[in-house]
This record gives sequence, C-alpha cells and structure tokens, in this order.
Amino acid sequence: MQDIKIFCNFVVKYTFILYILMKNTIKYITLIIAIICLASCRDSKMLKQIDEIKAMGDTAPEKAMHAFDSLRIQISKGNEYTRMKGMLLELRLRDKSYMIPVSDDSARTVMDYFTKNGTELDKQEAYYYAGSVYRDLNDTPKALEYFLKSEDTAQKSKIRDSLLLRNTYSNLEFLLFYVQDYTETLKMAKKEYKISEEIGKRNFKAI
Repeated sequence: MQDIKIFCNFVVKYTFILYILMKNTIKYITLIIAIICLASCRDSKMLKQIDEIKAMGDTAPEKAMHAFDSLRIQISKGNEYTRMKGMLLELRLRDKSYMIPVSDDSARTVMDYFTKNGTELDKQEAYYYAGSVYRDLNDTPKALEYFLKSEDTAQKSKIRDSLLLRNTYSNLEFLLFYVQDYTETLKMAKKEYKISEEIGKRNFKAI
C-alpha cells in the first residue's frame, strides 16, 4: 500500500512538471513563430521598397541612390536574399549613375548567390550587371561572357526583363565592334532592333 502511495505521488509530481514544461514549450514555440512572422513581414516590406527604388532609378538614379542609402542599414539586417537584392540594386544604381567600380567583388558575390538561389529574373539582372562591371574595368572578355549569359538566361526563361535584354544587346554590339567582330556585331544590332520594336508595340498598346 505504501509503495502504491509513493508511486502515485511520483506520477502526480512528474505529471505536473511535464504540464509546466509543455506550457513553457508552447510559449516558446509561439514566440519563435511570432519572431519568424515578424522577420518575414519586415523582409517583404524591404523587398517592396527595393523594387520601388529600382523603378525610381530608371529616371532619377541620383535620387534613387539617396533613397537606397537611407534604407541601407535596414537591408543589412534582413535575410540573405534581401541583402543580396540590396547589393544588386546598388550595382544597378551605380551603373545608371555612371559610377566606375574599383573592383568586381560585389558583382561576383551577387552573381554567385543568385546563380544558386535566384529566380530567372534575378539571374538575368545579376549577369547583366556583372557584365557592366567588367566592361567598366576594361575586361572585355569577361564583360562579353556575362552579357552573353544574361542574354542566354533571358532567352530560355518564360519571364524576362525585355528592357534589360535590349540593353544587353546594345552592350554586346558595342563590345563586339570594339574587338572587330563585325559579323556578330551585326547580329546583335538586328536583335536589339527587333526587341526594341516589340517593346515599342507593347508600350503603344498600353497607351
């Protein structure tokens, strides 16, 4: 009888402890979920702001660079994808502002990340701005390599940035003429003309 009483006390005691632990575990899980949701919302908001600054940069690159600078600290606290999108945006804005790069470090970092983790649009853009960096660093072979990768990614993808593809052809035309490959220069000029017509027709229909 005494043994049964001891056993019952043991069960009650540890059942209560287990109950407390479970309650605490639920609290911790709820807290973790809340933190994850908060971080996700924060990154979604920053990605939206990055897209807005990107659009601004097409017509007002200096203003866009100021807007990016004000967001830089917040971006640095985001997840890896958000940070890489921020780095890619900076490459884009610097290119549009005619700021000459001093190294290819950022371009390589962005390219390596998006090659493995990005969408096709991310890859197209990352390769394009890598090409732009190497063009400005006077590394023509690498510039051609990455502009061609950007073109290839765009051509194989169902969703592509047509304006960026047009600019890719323009850069390829310039670089191929520079290395005196006139046959390929003519091909790129024809491709640029064709996609410019397509973009013009779409814009005309949208008016």
